[in-house]
Amino acid sequence: MQKYFLSLFSLSTLDGEDKFMEGVKPYIDYRKDTLSIEELKFSSRWRSCEFYIYYCIIFFAAILSLKTTYDISNSSHHNYSRFSKYLQRGWIGGRKMDNTDIQYATFRNNIPSLVFASVIHLSLGFFFDYFVKYFKVLKDNIRRRTLYNNIFSFIFLIILHGTSIIKIYIIACFSYSISYIFLNSRLNPILTWFFNIFILFLNDIYKGYSFGSIYYKLSFFDRYSGLVPRWQIHFNFTILRLISYNLDRYWSRKVEFFQVISLPDSQLTEKDRIDIPCPDADYCFRNFFAYIFYAPLYFSGPIVSFNNFISQLRYPSKNISSSWLKKYFLRLLFCFFLMEIMLHFFYVVAISKTKAWEGDSPFQISMIGFFNLQMIWFKLLIIWRFFRLWALCDKIDSPENMIRCINNNYSFLGFWRAWHRSFNRWIVRYIYLPLGGSKLLIINIFVIFTFVAFWHDISLKLFAWGWLITLLILPEIIFGYIFQSKNWDNWSLYRHLCAIGAVVNIIMMMIANLVGFCVGIQGTKEMISRICTSYKNFFFVLSVFCTLFAAVQIMFEIRNYEKRNEL
Repeated sequence: MQKYFLSLFSLSTLDGEDKFMEGVKPYIDYRKDTLSIEELKFSSRWRSCEFYIYYCIIFFAAILSLKTTYDISNSSHHNYSRFSKYLQRGWIGGRKMDNTDIQYATFRNNIPSLVFASVIHLSLGFFFDYFVKYFKVLKDNIRRRTLYNNIFSFIFLIILHGTSIIKIYIIACFSYSISYIFLNSRLNPILTWFFNIFILFLNDIYKGYSFGSIYYKLSFFDRYSGLVPRWQIHFNFTILRLISYNLDRYWSRKVEFFQVISLPDSQLTEKDRIDIPCPDADYCFRNFFAYIFYAPLYFSGPIVSFNNFISQLRYPSKNISSSWLKKYFLRLLFCFFLMEIMLHFFYVVAISKTKAWEGDSPFQISMIGFFNLQMIWFKLLIIWRFFRLWALCDKIDSPENMIRCINNNYSFLGFWRAWHRSFNRWIVRYIYLPLGGSKLLIINIFVIFTFVAFWHDISLKLFAWGWLITLLILPEIIFGYIFQSKNWDNWSLYRHLCAIGAVVNIIMMMIANLVGFCVGIQGTKEMISRICTSYKNFFFVLSVFCTLFAAVQIMFEIRNYEKRNEL
């Protein structure tokens, strides 16, 4: 039993045993490690005196952090009255719960409906596939599954968005027409990008365009807006799929991109499914709609390229097994209940919403920011894994978005590769490489994070976040180039120098994410000013630096352990 429980948290539980064995290493950090290959041959530092000191520091810091966050969330705290009105009745230990995060609250409150929708989708799909496959015209996997998915998605979207499905389908048809009319022309990718960015802008400005605002005689269409009237919020993910379809189709027609490769379906890797173009007949209207409105991944991904999606319809992934799905489900369930415990004992989201930190110590304020970031990571992990599990049960293997714990990151570049990984891969394929890759690295980083901010929401705090990330990545790139391990291996203090740089990185990452996704520019400035303006807080700042230094040393050793064991 203990062995099985521990296996739930193994690497293979995230991406499947077969994929893990075939060489797809989900946890690899592409940043150059601080140790050379020669040093890696020596025994690990886990049981060294140095690391026992680090363990003590981290253990003490963890206990103190949890207790402090619990204390500022208690009814006895002097700021409790300022945020208590936002708390709801809970179900653990008679405590209230903090359900003020709108995104997670929407997901959490609708879990029964989402589970019901997933069961209906999978059950009807099974029966449809079982009975219809005997018809000669529908023996082909793709025809059969796209027909079912198109029927289900149409009904699904009507229930969700009501008459707004008309607007959604019109936008999709316009995007499809670009790839159809300008098939081989360079205007295809140019117009695709222009049109979809323009749609993102219009969606934000006009908030989904009511029919009455388009033409007053159409206002009766606005009476039924569905269960989710704000369709434009979820349409951002559809935009990514629209771009993926058009560009995959465009590249499939280019000789330099086309590869004549014949592989047995059992040998197809994820990279093959993405890179090898589909046959021309697969880039059709039917497959287009089945892909962009695929129900399990419609709301929030994970994002799958068109080529990969169609390849999996034709040759279902061999990685998906019932034992893996069971482990994945149990791990998701564990994460969900852990999130419930945090919501019942740590009210940091409500505190940050009301800025109820008046009179709090620098350490208490820092814990409000720190645990807000933990909540963001946890909520996205749960949401993405729920929808990925739904797709996996339907034999569609999308990328695992969260592949490393938020507290196990010290590199800007490594962090963004491990956070929303499917979006990162999408960006690499459709923006980074077409714009020249590493040849124009700085320009690419600026363009990418500007687009990421724009895609999330057109707001000052997100643009500030995107440009701040761009600015803060530069020192890591520059110093990483200057202090390469191959040139500095012989210096005994090299590892500690890297750790100091990593600590600065972590602090900057926290600040940037607080700006973009927690308390905004003003809230972050207020937090920093309360922590750093007085010389009396010097000891606190120094202790934070030392704690992060110890944590980074452990992170380094985790990377070295992964290299030693080829993980």
